Amino acid sequence: MIAPHRRTTWLSIAMAGCLLGGAMPVCGADVLSEADHLLLSDAADGRLDKMTLAEAALIASGSDEGTRRSAIRKFNRRLAEFRQLSLPLDEMERARIAYEFMHRELLVGEYQADLNDFAGAIADGDFNCVTATLLFHCLAEEVDVSSRAVAIPKHVFSRLDAATDVETTCPDWFEQPSRAPHEGRVIGNIELLAKLYYNRGVKQLHATHFRDALDLIEASLALDPIDSTALANRLAGLNNWALARCEAKQFAAAAELIYTGLALDDQYEPLLSNDLHIHHLWAEQLCGEGDWLNAIKILERRRVVRPDVELFVSGRRIIYRRWLQSAVADGSYADKESDLEEARVLLRAADDFTVWEASVMASLAAQLELRGRPAEAERLRVWSQSQR
Repeated sequence: MIAPHRRTTWLSIAMAGCLLGGAMPVCGADVLSEADHLLLSDAADGRLDKMTLAEAALIASGSDEGTRRSAIRKFNRRLAEFRQLSLPLDEMERARIAYEFMHRELLVGEYQADLNDFAGAIADGDFNCVTATLLFHCLAEEVDVSSRAVAIPKHVFSRLDAATDVETTCPDWFEQPSRAPHEGRVIGNIELLAKLYYNRGVKQLHATHFRDALDLIEASLALDPIDSTALANRLAGLNNWALARCEAKQFAAAAELIYTGLALDDQYEPLLSNDLHIHHLWAEQLCGEGDWLNAIKILERRRVVRPDVELFVSGRRIIYRRWLQSAVADGSYADKESDLEEARVLLRAADDFTVWEASVMASLAAQLELRGRPAEAERLRVWSQSQR
C-alpha cells in the first residue's frame, strides 16, 4: 500500500477590524456585481475618478443598489449639514470637528467588530473600525484634511500626520491625554476599501463558500496586492477548498486547486502536505477501480514536479507491482501487455527500474511455481524477457 499522508487544514482567518476566531461549498450567482467590477476598474490606477469614496465603500461592503441609493441620500443630507459648520483655519481643529460630527450625527449606534456594513453605519450608526475610518476619511476630504489609514493585525485606524493617530471607533479620542502614533502599515483609501472585500471573503470562508470567498479575496488583492493577510488566506482558501473536494472524492478538481495554490506559493506547507494526501487517495481509488495505469500516471506527473517526494517516486512502483500481482493472480497479464508496457515506459525514467522489475517478475514466477502453476510461471518469464 502507498503510505498515507496527514491531511492538514490551515485557515488563517482574521477580519480587518474584528476578531473571528467541511461541508461542500454552496455558491449562488457571481458574488461580484457589475458595480463591483466598475469600482475595481476605477480604482485600478490607485485613485477613484468615477465615484466618491462613500459610493465605493457602499459597493465594496456588498450593498445592493437600492440600499446604496438610500444610504447615499442620508449621507448627502448629513454632508449638507456638515458643510454649514463654521470651520477654523487650523487643519487639526478641522479634523476634530469632522470627527466629533461623525460620532454625533452618524456613528450613533454600537461598535461591532464583525460588522462590515458601510450602509449600516450610515443608516443605523453601528460600525467597526473599517467603516468608521472610511466615514472619517469621507468627512476629512470635505474639509481638506489629509488623512491616511494605518493597518495592524485585525485593526485599522486613521493617521493625520507623523505625530497624530486617530482611533476612529473611540468617540472621545481627541480628549485623550496621549495619542502617540502606533506602528503599522500606512495605506491609502483604495487599500482601505480592500479591507471591506477581504472581510466579506473571510465570512464566506467561514461558511465554506469557497468560490465566493476567493473571488472576494481576489477583489481585495486587486486593490491591495501586498496585503499579507489576504495573500495568506487566498492560499488557505484554496487549500481548504481542495480538502472539501477531496472529501467528496472529486480528486481531479481537488488536485487542480492544489496546483493553483502552489503556482502562487510553492513553499506553502499545507498545500505541499495535501498535494500528497490528495494524490494518495486518488491513486488508491483508481487502483480500487482497476485503473492501474492512470494511478501510475497521476503520480508520475507529480514526480516530474516534485522529484524529491517519496510518494511520487516509489508510489508508482508500488502500484505497478500490485498491478502485476493482480494480473498474475487472475492470469490476465498477457492481455494487459499494452497497458503494462506504457507504464514501463514511464517507470524506466529510474536507472534501476529494469533490475527492480526483473526481481519482481522472478518473485511472481516463483509464487506461481509454489502454487502448482509451472506453465503460467514459464509464460510469465518469457513475457517478461520479451518486454526488455
